[in-house]
Order: sequence, then structure tokens, then C-alpha cells
Amino acid sequence: MKSILELCSTWFDHDSPESLPVAHDDDSSPTRTEPSGPEDGETASLSALPSTVEPARILPALSPVSVTPNRKGRNVESGDMAAISQLIEMKALTSFRLLQCFDYSANLFFDENELTYYVTLHQDTALSRALKTIDLASAESVFLGFEQQVKRLAASVARCVQLEAENRRLARLVAQSEAEFERLRENLREESAQARSITARERQVRKDVTQLEVQRVATQAYLGRMRREIQRLTLISKQRLPRLSS
Repeated sequence: MKSILELCSTWFDHDSPESLPVAHDDDSSPTRTEPSGPEDGETASLSALPSTVEPARILPALSPVSVTPNRKGRNVESGDMAAISQLIEMKALTSFRLLQCFDYSANLFFDENELTYYVTLHQDTALSRALKTIDLASAESVFLGFEQQVKRLAASVARCVQLEAENRRLARLVAQSEAEFERLRENLREESAQARSITARERQVRKDVTQLEVQRVATQAYLGRMRREIQRLTLISKQRLPRLSS
């Protein structure tokens, strides 16, 4: 009887893929390994055990939720989001992994009291999905999936941020261009006004010059007449003077 218990204990502790039915990739098929026969000295009842019977694997008690086996055959469960949120708020979990991109984040937490790993997905600081497992490798595998999802979601947000920044920059450039355009147009309007003023002033000056030239000619003609009249009157005045006797 002791030999049977020792052999069963050996089967329960053995964790190789060959001794337990596990999920495999598409390119591989499950295999079975026949348990070795009883050693010398063991009772005949041990040899009566069926060679093809495999003992069930003992797993820790889990809450009745849907189980999602990963590629390694270890169990990943949907977690109680309200309870996990409370644990996060109470800071009762140890953070193993964290990826923060904008308003999205993927987290890998470890509950030291329950020896359980929680993988969560957050949006705007609100918990949107939570899975749990007792196996670190499984938790890291799930975290990688959440990480890719966060990166995919953040890529669209990053593109929006870039486009918004480019649009703001273009808006500033447009505003600067419009201001420069208005300044240049105002300068051209002022230059045109000044040019019209100069042209009008030039026409007025030419007109004034013409008038002054006519006035000068008329004044010179009048001056010439006045001089001639003066000479005539002077001559007449001299002729009227009495002549002195010698």
C-alpha cells in the first residue's frame, strides 16, 4: 500500500506535457507515456493498475468562472472586476508590469496574500478588463496580449495628437500669413495713396510753374512798359525846365 501511495504522489508531482493531457499547438499532437511497471518487491495489486490510465491533476480551488487555457495549458480566469478594483484602490497588490500609453494602460499585479496574478486593462483610469491566474508565465503571456492592444489603441491616439499639433501649427502659420498679407496690403495701399498724392502734387506744381511763368512774362512786359513810360516822363520833365542864360 505504501508503494502505491508513493507512486501516485510521483504522478501528481510530475508536470511534464507527456504525462498530462494539455493543449498543444497545431503543429504538434498530444502524446502519452506509459507509466513504468512496478519495481521488484512491490505488491501484485500495483501491476493490476491499467497502464493507460492517467491520474487527474490536482489544481487549487477556483471560483466558478469561465476558464481560458493558454497555449501552455495553464488556466487563466476572468477576474471579479469590482473586487480587483477595490484591491487596486487599497494598494493591496504589487505591480509587476505596467505599460501606460495616453489614457490606456496594461497592468500585471501580484496578490501576495492569495499568490494570484491579476492582468488588467484600463481606459481613462477605469478598469475595462481583468484576468487572473496562479501562474506567472501565463500572466506574462496575457500581459503581452494586453500590451499589444494598448499599443494598438495608443497608436490611433498618438496619430490624433500629432494631427492636432500639426493643425494648430498650420493654423498659427495661416494666422501669421494673413497678418503679413494684411500688413503688405496696407503698405501697398499707403504707397499707392502716397503715389497718388505725389502725382497730384506734381501736377499742381507744374500748373503753378506754368502760371508763375505766365505771370513772370506779364510782369516783365509790364515792367518794360513802366520803364519806358518813366523814361518818357523824365524826358518831358527835362524839356519843361527853363533854360539858364549863359
